[in-house]
Amino acid sequence: MMFFIETEKIIAGYFLNKNRKSLKNNKHVLYYICEEDSMEKKWIKISDKKAFTLVELVIVIVIVGILSTISVTAYSSLSVKAIEAEGASLVNFIVTNEVAYQIENGTFFDVPSHTTQSDQLGVNMGISKYFHTFKATVSTDDEGVPFVFVVVKGNYKDKEITLSFGRSSMGESSGILKDPDANDEATAKAICKQHREKYRYGNNGNGNDNGNGTGNGKGNNGNANGLDNGNGNNGNGC
Repeated sequence: MMFFIETEKIIAGYFLNKNRKSLKNNKHVLYYICEEDSMEKKWIKISDKKAFTLVELVIVIVIVGILSTISVTAYSSLSVKAIEAEGASLVNFIVTNEVAYQIENGTFFDVPSHTTQSDQLGVNMGISKYFHTFKATVSTDDEGVPFVFVVVKGNYKDKEITLSFGRSSMGESSGILKDPDANDEATAKAICKQHREKYRYGNNGNGNDNGNGTGNGKGNNGNANGLDNGNGNNGNGC
């Protein structure tokens, strides 16, 4: 026996011999149960289940994909920085040992090709997880000052990582160099030369910084704001 009832302005047919029924419209499925109360039957809604549309699902998938890409990129970047920090510490360790060797022996120790260890410098690359070889080439700069150029090489996820450090026997250093300058010894020497000239001439040799006749340099021949006679003629320093 089938009855027609009106619930929330929806007309639907029901078979009363079932306890659980559903009303369907264009968007939702409304579930009802039938309770018997004395002589009449009551329909009570127990849930209102909604489904996602295809467009909503696609939007969620796209957002999750974008967030995942950003997270992976950020993680990879942080990993590379951590590895470079380890490499920089290793380079500084090798340079420090080179300086100690130079003080004791009067010259830097030359390691012309990449190797895994050096007893003279106390270096064993086996302690590093990512960097496996190093070299320390000894030469002179354009002023004849002894110069050592230390390079370490490693890899991370099939990507080669190279770091280097140049230092002269007079104390100037290039600092840590990364790709694409990590293998360029000429760049390291140029940086050391800039530091040396800055010390000699002051701040770009303007006659005011350490070059005014009372400082460390010659004040770029005293041709800029010399202070001794007011015309810069005696700005050569002492």
